[in-house]
Amino acid sequence: MQPSQKDSVFEKGDVAGIPILVQVGGQDNHLDASRVRQFYESLKSNYRQRPDRLKFIQEENIGHEFTASMWRNVIKWFNKHL
Repeated sequence: MQPSQKDSVFEKGDVAGIPILVQVGGQDNHLDASRVRQFYESLKSNYRQRPDRLKFIQEENIGHEFTASMWRNVIKWFNKHL
């Protein structure tokens, strides 16, 4: 299957400035971590004014799961941005 030119449900410019935390396991067998990082990188140009509102975290030895440290990251993120 070829990736489409629009590979997300929204236009990347639509999210500019909205706080986004992206987390992925480096050993995820459902989501390719390199593609997730590529998506994150594609958003960065929309966050030049507020780079603190976009963050990428990859847990190297984690598969397709949500760890305690990921939960802590989410709580910190919510406390900062909500």
